[in-house]
Amino acid sequence: MDNLHVTPRPEHVTELYFTDYRKPPASLKSGAIQKVAFTVHNLEHKSTQYHYVLLTKASDGAEQLWGEGTFNLDHDQSRATTRQVTTPSRAGRTAIEVDLDYVGTAFGSGAATIQKQSIHYWVDVESARSRM
Repeated sequence: MDNLHVTPRPEHVTELYFTDYRKPPASLKSGAIQKVAFTVHNLEHKSTQYHYVLLTKASDGAEQLWGEGTFNLDHDQSRATTRQVTTPSRAGRTAIEVDLDYVGTAFGSGAATIQKQSIHYWVDVESARSRM
């Protein structure tokens, strides 16, 4: 019967979301200190190692690494991470992004593979000149 996959099986899921549920800022001043907080919740039904990268991606393609890290979570554990970062000095539309990768099981698959998730929000970065 199990060969037909009709018996219930647990879903393997990792949740990634920004911790602050309020609306993200629409604009930021260049050089300002910004807090970015995100949460990872492990529902993979096994201990899992996660690696994250926090960065900005400007609309012109320029990227700036704000930080990265690796941590382990047991099943049903969560970890909130907050990083204080300096807003890019480049003015323009910029995405604040968290990329996450880990070894997990994709939906409908029985084999563990590298899984990737990403979340972001857009802000307009104001140059120092526009503040005068």
